[in-house]
Amino acid sequence: MCRWVGLAVLMAVLGQVRAATVYSRSGQFVVHSPYATMPTLNQLTTSVSSNRVTLAPDPLAVSCERIKTGVLREIDLPDRWRGKVHVRIKPRLRTGTPPAFVSTRYSDGWQYTLELPEEIEPDALVRSVVLAVLTEMANRQVGVRPAEIPIWLVEGLSAGATHAIGPDPVVASTPLRARLGASVGQLDTAPRTRLGAENLGEMRAWLFDRVPLTFAQLSQPTPELLSGELGTTYRHCAQLLVRQLQALPQGRRCLQAFVFSLTRSLNWQTAFLQAFSGQFGRLLDVEKWWTVSMQGFLRGDQPNAWSRAVSLDKLAEILRVRVEVQERPRAPRRATVLSLQEFMGKTEFAAHRGVVRVRVSRLQAIQRSAAREVVPLIESYRAVLDEYLSRRAQAGRSPLAKRVGSLPPALLLREATRQLDDLDRQRAQASLLADRPLAPPSDSPDTR
Repeated sequence: MCRWVGLAVLMAVLGQVRAATVYSRSGQFVVHSPYATMPTLNQLTTSVSSNRVTLAPDPLAVSCERIKTGVLREIDLPDRWRGKVHVRIKPRLRTGTPPAFVSTRYSDGWQYTLELPEEIEPDALVRSVVLAVLTEMANRQVGVRPAEIPIWLVEGLSAGATHAIGPDPVVASTPLRARLGASVGQLDTAPRTRLGAENLGEMRAWLFDRVPLTFAQLSQPTPELLSGELGTTYRHCAQLLVRQLQALPQGRRCLQAFVFSLTRSLNWQTAFLQAFSGQFGRLLDVEKWWTVSMQGFLRGDQPNAWSRAVSLDKLAEILRVRVEVQERPRAPRRATVLSLQEFMGKTEFAAHRGVVRVRVSRLQAIQRSAAREVVPLIESYRAVLDEYLSRRAQAGRSPLAKRVGSLPPALLLREATRQLDDLDRQRAQASLLADRPLAPPSDSPDTR
């Protein structure tokens, strides 16, 4: 009897040599492997590098679902996948070979293939699955070109997803675990939720002694920036960039719009500016914002850390608009500086709307760092501009606006100019009274 039992167990083990196809819980990921999850006797004696995991079909299917869950949580989306991702384990690929991801369009939709070596570093696996998830998500929208996913978004969401779902986004297979039938050796597919567990102290310590990367470097990294110590710096900066974008007003919705507009734009930069049009008017504005955000992060992001003088200087800079004017035909152009309300009065709404939006975003960005006594003044400026944009966009467009007596565009501009002039006088008085505390503005704008 013992002989027959031993023979049955041996046949069960050796029977796992056959090729396996495993579907993930949602059905989006189809894992193909030359052998099933139970390793052969040969594999049991194979040593595995401590910084790599050995892939097997069942744990890999669970890992793909966990990583996708982390990405969806990061950008606040439900799981509505359309294209399958075929994940192929290739034992013949040399360890250290980078994963290969291919998108193929058929008449009935997109299909994706991800080829992985049998042994892989967990970070590389996470990045590959994140790239596949984002590409499938973006390609759901019919457009003029396949989706182009920027590297910084993949790196940033990879780190965020890893921290969001807990310490085990990659399920490591246990060599001695058997799966005889459907009830033994099943893996837990639920991620261990760990929201908000980013190790910001470690990130800050790493970046504090190094030169942070600019937005331009994050956008178009050279090969040197993606490996070694510089590669670690790149990943930390990318994670911080995504985190700061999420913290913007409607940040996660803007990230959603960014991903879904990638196929309808000439490049990802154009899609980015369209999605974040409420915060940035051009890439130079993104660069400036990123510089300020990085400086605040390295300081510890302490609230109200600026002095009153610095706060008022920052506020004055935001309220100025540099333009080039030509006084007469064929005369040389000269640079000049206008107040924001002067610029609004000299241009059409379509021309100054974007400039005002950027100012609203920058005012909101400096509120946290500005001196406490200056914050009410900053908030008053922001409220005036926000109200003007909202009411001006609706002026004369809807029957409801006409029935409730919406003001004509010229009167809306005049009212906003008057309120901004009043706030400018308060700001000028605050600059003179350097030794006295700044009281909240007494004539707050009507924000009804």
